[in-house]
Amino acid sequence: MFRWLRRKHPEEVKRPETAVFRYYKVDPVKPSPQFGNTGPQGWAFILWGSPDGEGFMYRHLLETFAKENPDARLGLPEWFDGEDLIEGELIWHSQYVWVWYETVLSHIWLWSAKEDVIDSLRCALLPIAKPN
Repeated sequence: MFRWLRRKHPEEVKRPETAVFRYYKVDPVKPSPQFGNTGPQGWAFILWGSPDGEGFMYRHLLETFAKENPDARLGLPEWFDGEDLIEGELIWHSQYVWVWYETVLSHIWLWSAKEDVIDSLRCALLPIAKPN
């Protein structure tokens, strides 16, 4: 049954190496619960992606940032083609930052319990994100 759904050779998709950053806005840091409307109180900002940007640009931006900043340690799940709703973490100035990105809704949400940590992260990300 449903034999037609099975493929003899599943199509492998190669992970992209780079992506063009297409961001149009970076929100200011504001007080926020970790998960938008629930969770511990802290501070957050959102990088809004252009709807015509590549899905891989979110991961690529975070990975590029972590490579360029020795104080940053990024933890994301393994990449898969068409990924969306990705949760991870970033250690920035020895502090935990919660990372959430959605490729379909075109944004990266970054949250920290400490305002100075999220402020300095936003300042460090801006030159890489280059919003219009």
